[in-house]
Amino acid sequence: MAVIKRVSLVDQVYDKLRERIVQLKIPFGSKLNVSKLQEEYGVSSTPVREALNRLLNEGLIEFENNVGARVIDVTETDVRQFQEVSFAYEMAAARYAMKRGDTAQLAEKIYEYIEDYRKSSGVLESCKCIKNIKYVFYKTADNDLLLNKLESLNGMDEIFHSLF
Repeated sequence: MAVIKRVSLVDQVYDKLRERIVQLKIPFGSKLNVSKLQEEYGVSSTPVREALNRLLNEGLIEFENNVGARVIDVTETDVRQFQEVSFAYEMAAARYAMKRGDTAQLAEKIYEYIEDYRKSSGVLESCKCIKNIKYVFYKTADNDLLLNKLESLNGMDEIFHSLF
């Protein structure tokens, strides 16, 4: 029997907003008005506010006192700092994966993604393969906090792919 998964209103609002932000359909620095978003999505303020909180945790929006939520603005400094933090997490994931994981299984899984990379056509497909290779290290590192940090960086990573 097929299982139908119910998607909450919060998840739906979050997914729609996130997609629009990541694809740069909502410009950097744009104010996100809760009332307008309620009206646009036909929901109450609770799903909108919860979705905005998720986006805040992911670093895609920021809150300013007496102003509200707005999409982040990306500067050269942000790009540099993001790359530095990503690199640090990647090195930690690789180190712990090599220390804690089965190296034969690790190599086998990475090799599969390298083969996918060789067959890939286009930048987006290649980037997905590289992301999969990195994920193998994060997953094998056996560190939930490190894995959660990867998830929190995904939004910024997708924005940078859209930009560049």
